[in-house]
Amino acid sequence: MAPVGAVATFKTGLLAGYVSAGTQVLPWPGGTTVYIQMRLWNAPNATYEAAMAAPGGKWANSNTISVKLTEPPAAPADLVGLQGICPCVPEPSTTALALLGGAALLLRFGAPKLPRGRDGPH
Repeated sequence: MAPVGAVATFKTGLLAGYVSAGTQVLPWPGGTTVYIQMRLWNAPNATYEAAMAAPGGKWANSNTISVKLTEPPAAPADLVGLQGICPCVPEPSTTALALLGGAALLLRFGAPKLPRGRDGPH
C-alpha cells in the first residue's frame, strides 16, 4: 500500500469525527480496481509510518475496500463498505474492573474482621 492523494484533517464542532477529503485524482485510468484504506495519525507526526514508529505515537486505520475508479463525466466512485475508525484505548474487561474495585474497597475499608469468642479464636 502506498499513500496517494492529499492529507485531510478532521472536521470540528458539530461535524467532529468526520473527514472531508473531497475528490482525489489518482494516477490510474477509469475502470481500474484499486484497494483503499483510510489511515489516521496524530498531528505531531508527519506521516502514518512516523506515528507508528514514534514512542507513544497514535495511529489507526480502516478496513481495506476495493473501488473501481471512474473518469469524468462519471460521478466519483462511492467508498462502499468503508467502516468507521476508532483510535480508542481498549477498555478493561469486566473481570479486571471487578478486581480493581475489590482492591479499592480493601484499601479503603481494610480486610473484614472475623468475629472472636471471649477466649480468642477457636
